[in-house]
Amino acid sequence: MINMDGVVYYRVLNATLAAVNITNADSTTRPLTQITLKNVLCTKNLSHILYDREEIAHDMQYTMDDATNNWRISRGCEN
Repeated sequence: MINMDGVVYYRVLNATLAAVNITNADSTTRPLTQITLKNVLCTKNLSHILYDREEIAHDMQYTMDDATNNWRISRGCEN
C-alpha cells in the first residue's frame, strides 16, 4: 500500500462562471483531484510511479483541466 500527501494549486479564471456552474469549487476540486490521482496511480506499479512522475503530472493536468473547464478553474501552476 502506498500512502501519499499532496497539495492542490488551482485558480479560478472566472468567478461568475465558477459560482454558477458549481456550488463550492474548493469542496469539489479537492476530492476530484484525489480521485484523479488514485485513478492515474492505479494503472502503474511502484517503479513506474517513481520513474514516470512527469507523465503522471501530465495525465493529472489533462484530466483535471478537462473536468474543471466548465467551472473556469485551472491548475494553479505550470511545470
